[in-house]
Amino acid sequence: MGIKTVQGDDEYNVFSPLLGFEVYPGSNVSLHYQYSGGYINDSYLSEHRAMVNYHYKRYFGQIGYQNFKANDSGIPGILLGVGVHY
Repeated sequence: MGIKTVQGDDEYNVFSPLLGFEVYPGSNVSLHYQYSGGYINDSYLSEHRAMVNYHYKRYFGQIGYQNFKANDSGIPGILLGVGVHY
C-alpha cells in the first residue's frame, strides 16, 4: 500500500496498492515482478517492474525492465541496481 504523487503546477496524491511476487528458480537467482496503479484526475497511472536478481550472501545485483504509464503515454526503461539484505 502506498501513495502515488504527481507534481506539476499542482500536486496530486492518490492511494496506490502495490502487488508483487518473487520466485527463486535457482539457489542464487530470483525473478521479481511488481505492479502499482491508481487514478489521478481521471487519468490512470500504472507502473510495472520485472527484474532478475543475482544473490551472493547478503548482497544482490539486479537488472530489469520498468514501464510507467499514464493513460496512453508510457515511459519504458531499463533498471540496474545493487542491494543489501539486512
